[in-house]
Amino acid sequence: MLHIRVIAPADRSSDIADLLAADPGVTHLVVLPGAARQPAGDYITCDVVRESADGVLRRLREMGVEGRGGSPPTTWS
Repeated sequence: MLHIRVIAPADRSSDIADLLAADPGVTHLVVLPGAARQPAGDYITCDVVRESADGVLRRLREMGVEGRGGSPPTTWS
């Protein structure tokens, strides 16, 4: 299981959450609006099964998550 944490600008948060929610390999999806302070934004966290991880991470990169917010290192559990 891969644990993903994303800090998303408020204007992209809904799109990111929708992308994650649509993937059957994503579970425990949590969106905390306005919770992030540095950088400012919404805190999004979820767990992703290994089989879906590459696709989910690729789609997040395609959305520009790394450039407009923050995506701390992922951790395996």
